[in-house]
Amino acid sequence: VIGVDEIKNISRKVDENEKAITTLKNELQTLSKKTAYTPPLRKIETPIPIQSSVVLDQLTDTEIEVLEIIDDKGEASVPEIRRRINKTREHTARLLKKLYDKGFIDRSTNTMPYKYHIRKEIKETIQILKNKTSL
Repeated sequence: VIGVDEIKNISRKVDENEKAITTLKNELQTLSKKTAYTPPLRKIETPIPIQSSVVLDQLTDTEIEVLEIIDDKGEASVPEIRRRINKTREHTARLLKKLYDKGFIDRSTNTMPYKYHIRKEIKETIQILKNKTSL
């Protein structure tokens, strides 16, 4: 059996909840009318040094050879590169992963085996290297 005081208390709480719901609805409508702030997009450059000598100094002769192979072909897979540098599949895969992790190459994962290509940020550096070695 519920007493009169309990019924009044429940009625008061229901009224408070209805007011709170109405307030929240109004705030939501106000917020939905405001346009969302979108920060301007910024172009983010790859943190590879600009000077080609600094970039190339951190690479081994084999890594430079791999970059030249990929640059010549446009893109290449581990088996293609392995045949050209005459190393094991494992060695070639590790080498490509290292170049990928350092930001020299990107890989397309939509084909098997993965295809690797030179990042646009260092294509010019590879061309400078090729010009120096062809002199």
